[in-house]
Formats: sequence, structure tokens, C-alpha cells
Amino acid sequence: MSFLNKCLEIGCFPENWKSAKLVLLAKPGKEPSQAGSYRPICLLSVIRKAYDKLLTQRLTFLFHSKGLLHPRQHGFRVGRSCKTANCSLWGAISSALSDKGKVCVISLDVAGAFDSVWRQSVLSRLIYAGCPINVFRVMSDYFLYRKVVFFHDIGQWTFKAERGVPQGSCSGPFLWNVVLDTALDVDLPEGCFMQAFADDLVLVVKSLSKEDLAERGTLALQKLLAWGAVHKLTFNPTKTVLLPITFGAGSLLQTLRS
Repeated sequence: MSFLNKCLEIGCFPENWKSAKLVLLAKPGKEPSQAGSYRPICLLSVIRKAYDKLLTQRLTFLFHSKGLLHPRQHGFRVGRSCKTANCSLWGAISSALSDKGKVCVISLDVAGAFDSVWRQSVLSRLIYAGCPINVFRVMSDYFLYRKVVFFHDIGQWTFKAERGVPQGSCSGPFLWNVVLDTALDVDLPEGCFMQAFADDLVLVVKSLSKEDLAERGTLALQKLLAWGAVHKLTFNPTKTVLLPITFGAGSLLQTLRS
């Protein structure tokens, strides 16, 4: 522990801890020949995970004390779960239906998620939170010269990891939330409600007419696409689902697919 505290004090992440063993887990029901049918998991050493956990605890406390853990993020949060997400979503839908207007729900999936996180977005959020300089230096060093090693039947392949955060790390979920939570602060049109569960966003749109519903929903999606462009993230149109609670929202998905 004294060694970890010393690393934290001087603001470094040891070079030999930046290598991770890559394991590919098959996604259920997916075509084995397709690259997207596997979930990459990074296996890390015990001492490296201990340091990662220490950093995550420090950063979580910092963001909590500054009120920067978004209340509408239900994934990777203590005291939050699928149950709290479902209750919140149902409350938003019920409230919208009580106005006797038109309502639709749009489920959005961020393409690549953990593997696509732009690290500069993470560091910018740490600066915004007033991260202590030694911890900020550790996190800056954490992202430099990372690599993953994949072992196969006749040897191994080594790749540079220049984007994203490691799936399988303690800090990965927190660092993902740090970026995605900013989407929940996007200034959406009147009648729109949005929440998140990890990398899944759900948008509820309500209005008194079909035309205004489509206009509000389209504007909301355009703003989310603009948010994604700032953070170098995109949405997966094939995993985007539109659910009209009442009729009149069928054209909204064209905003993502065009």
C-alpha cells in the first residue's frame, strides 16, 4: 500500500501496469464470424487493479462531493439499478400520458461505448471537477502508451490502445459515466425527458400534436448528435428503437439514419 500511495503522491502510473491481456467473450445469439459479435475484456494484474480501485474511489468521492454524479444515470452507481431506472422511466411516461397528448420513447445506444471514449473528454471533466493535480497527473499517465495483448494458438498479437477505457478495470465504468453524464445535461426541447443506464440512453418525448411531437423529437436527436460530435461518439442506428406510446412518431428515426 505504501508503494501505491507513493505512486499517487508523485502522480505516476507504472509503465509495466499499462499492458492488459485481452479476452474475447462471445455475445449470445451473434454470428461468430463477425468482429462485433464479441465483447473485449481486459484482464489486469491484482496490484494494478488495487491501484485502479484506489484511484476510482478518490475520483468517485470527488465527483460526489461536487454534485457531479448525475441523478438520471442509473448504471454503475451505488444505490441505482435496473429497478430504479424502470421506475424513473415509468414515472416520466405516466406523467406525459396524464397530459392527454402524444408520447413516444426512443432508446439510443452509443456505438462502441467503452472502446470509443475520447480520453480528452475524460481529462476535461476531471479538470472541471477540480481534480487534485497529483491524481490528474496519474490519470493523464494512465492513458499514455497503453497496450493490449491477445494470445492465440501460435503466438500473440500486441496492439496499441489509443482510445477508450479498459473493460474489466475498476475505473472503466466510472470514467465512462463521467463522459456520458454530460449528455444528460444537454438542453433538450420542452416536453423531453432523458435518462441513462450505463451506455444506454432513453428519451421520452411528449406534445399535444403529432407534428409538434415529431419536431421536438427531431430537435432533441439533433442536439444529441451534436453532443456526440463534441465527444467523438456516435449512436448505433441499428440498435435505436422507437416506441410510439401514442400514434404519431414514426418518422423520428430518420434523423439518426440519415
